Parts: sequence; C-alpha cells; structure tokens
Amino acid sequence: MEDDLDLVGAVSAEMVQRWGVDAVRITRDYADLAEETGDPLSAEAWGDIADEAERQLRPPRRPRSGLVERFDHDLGQVVIVLLVTSFVAATFVIPAVASGWRPLNSPR
Repeated sequence: MEDDLDLVGAVSAEMVQRWGVDAVRITRDYADLAEETGDPLSAEAWGDIADEAERQLRPPRRPRSGLVERFDHDLGQVVIVLLVTSFVAATFVIPAVASGWRPLNSPR
C-alpha cells in the first residue's frame, strides 16, 4: 500500500513536471480511456494520479497565525465598539447638543 502511494506520487510529479497544469486533464483522459477499454484497475490508478497531480498543483495553504486570529477577533470588537458609540452619539449626544446642552465645566 505504501509503495502504491509512493508510485502515485512519483508518477504524478513526473506528469506535473512534463505537462504542468495540463497534467490533471491529461491523466483524467487516460483514466477515461482505460475505463472505456475495459481496464478498471488502470482507470483507478490514472484517477489517483490525476487527484495527486491536482493536489500538487494546488497553491499551498498558509497556516493562520495566532496574530491573524487575534486581529480578526480584535477587529470584531472594534466594529462593535464603533456601532455602540455611533448609536449613543445619535441617540443621546447629538440631540442634547442640538438643544443647547453644554457640559457643566464649559464656558458659556
């Protein structure tokens, strides 16, 4: 089983090196051809090779660092604070100032 995985990985790497992004399409065509000619074992092998080639061509996923997750969390808190501040200003402060209210220590 391990040998099969190694072989699939090696063959798919060769296909990707040879054909680049077309490797997936070409190996899927080979799988279809094998299926059409009545060779399900080869069809399965070419399908596995195509899947591995697709995986190899996929851009690597960048792991999320704790900093990014913290930024996402902090950004959510900032949005909430801005919404609450806007609500308080619109509901209480702006009408009070518009009606002539001034802080106790402000000059008249």
